[in-house]
Amino acid sequence: MSEASTPDRVEIYRRGRKFIVTSTVKDRFHGSSWFAAPPAVVLPDTVSDVQLGAAVMGAADAVSELPSDEEEAAERGRESEEAVLAETGFSSWSALLRNAKLVSVSRRSDGGWLIQPMRKLRHGWDSPKELPLCRPTELDSAVEEGELGEALKTRLAEPTPTA
Repeated sequence: MSEASTPDRVEIYRRGRKFIVTSTVKDRFHGSSWFAAPPAVVLPDTVSDVQLGAAVMGAADAVSELPSDEEEAAERGRESEEAVLAETGFSSWSALLRNAKLVSVSRRSDGGWLIQPMRKLRHGWDSPKELPLCRPTELDSAVEEGELGEALKTRLAEPTPTA
């Protein structure tokens, strides 16, 4: 896990026939805000379960925090998100998010994994646990790349959670 016991968090977007896996950077100044951060990996939806799981585990290892200076943190957050756009080939975040589906993956303190489907809102995402499609999937710490990839594909194939 990264410093200050911030949970490792990876975001996996399904956009058309692609999976986009991004690491994240925690914004300690704005509550629960996160910035997408490199590495970002674009994979076809035909990728093997093992390859998808490996990409997510690698991105989780890259999770970090922003600097303690608020101005420097905001600049680094913008730079991180710009780098993700460059790596994925999208011109803007609105283009990347258009018709996308999001699942957030966190590594728990016991080493296990939490897969959290997200609901798209007008200006962001949330995960109301009372919606059946937003209930998380938990995997233990002994999970292998293929099992993680299979669980992610299953959750990303479900209908998009709505209110």
